[in-house]
Amino acid sequence: MRTMVQTSFTEAGSTSRWARAANERWGSGGSRLRVGRRASRCARAHVPVVVAGPGRRRGVCRPDLGRVRSSGREGGGGERATDGGAEAAAAAGIFDLSLLLDAKWDVPWGGKVLATGFLSWSFVFLGIGIFLAPALANSLHLDLAGTGSPDDKAYFLLLDQTCELAAGLGLIWFVTRPYAPLPRDLFRFSLDRPFDRRDGWLLWGLIGIAGGVVGVGVTAYLLSLIQQDGGAQSAGTADAVVTMLSKDPKVFLSILTVTSLMAPLLEEVIFRGFLLTTLTKWMPAPAAAFVSAGLFGAAHLTTRDFAQLTALGVVLGLSYVRTKNLATPMLIHSFWNSGVLFALEVLYLGGYDVTEIIKNQ
Repeated sequence: MRTMVQTSFTEAGSTSRWARAANERWGSGGSRLRVGRRASRCARAHVPVVVAGPGRRRGVCRPDLGRVRSSGREGGGGERATDGGAEAAAAAGIFDLSLLLDAKWDVPWGGKVLATGFLSWSFVFLGIGIFLAPALANSLHLDLAGTGSPDDKAYFLLLDQTCELAAGLGLIWFVTRPYAPLPRDLFRFSLDRPFDRRDGWLLWGLIGIAGGVVGVGVTAYLLSLIQQDGGAQSAGTADAVVTMLSKDPKVFLSILTVTSLMAPLLEEVIFRGFLLTTLTKWMPAPAAAFVSAGLFGAAHLTTRDFAQLTALGVVLGLSYVRTKNLATPMLIHSFWNSGVLFALEVLYLGGYDVTEIIKNQ
């Protein structure tokens, strides 16, 4: 049976006399309490001490902390006295805003690398979309004209996104390679502890999905109040998807692969993993989330959806700030894109004029 004694010395005294008194009171079956020089030093320091019975490791006196720790071999860990501040931090709940306001990353590069990396990616993104991907599509005899088949357009989208993904991730690797090995919190992707209240990726992903629905919905409603003239609007992101809808499962899977896997992976690495984290060197993390969200909305090259995409980007950014785990915004991003795609596909298969529905939104 484990024997643990915790006491506090208020003044230096005879260690041997204290040990005999303690053993008479708490000792049993020949078990003797161990008190040595460490306990004597703790006595003179006027701090608590833990004394363990036979077969246990000695208590650890920490005069600098004013607390004592002791661990045993039974039960896989022993007992520990902890400060109230540490306990509060460990039990941080969902509504602990300090985890957002005080979030920081140990970013080893500065503004020059940020500007070089992000601007280079922007030019590569446009170059692939305007020149490289169409050239490859032409060599594969894909018809991209307005009357082209949905199949060819969907396969072109997959081809274009494959090139974008490879080039984008390669570019980020290239500009950050001189700083390897990178701190563990940069570009972190982990599926551990999914429902942890502090930073569980699945818990905060679900919260982010709900927040995205509310945020984008409110933004769309406010825009509808402002834009009541019913004038012509530019094309949005969904308009391009509508032209690719088909009853062919292979076409649908091609679009789903792009929207639910490849796009979230690339965009979250660029806008949250690289841009947002670097911006926290000069501004609070929530502000960095808003700035990166604005650039995220602008990168989609559609004025019609800019406000809604920015609102979604804010949710993605704040979810990443909270968890410091790219799995969280990737989950939200993937769910959002796939949800829109499934809704459009269901309407299309149901015989509805999806183009007209989107135009009236």
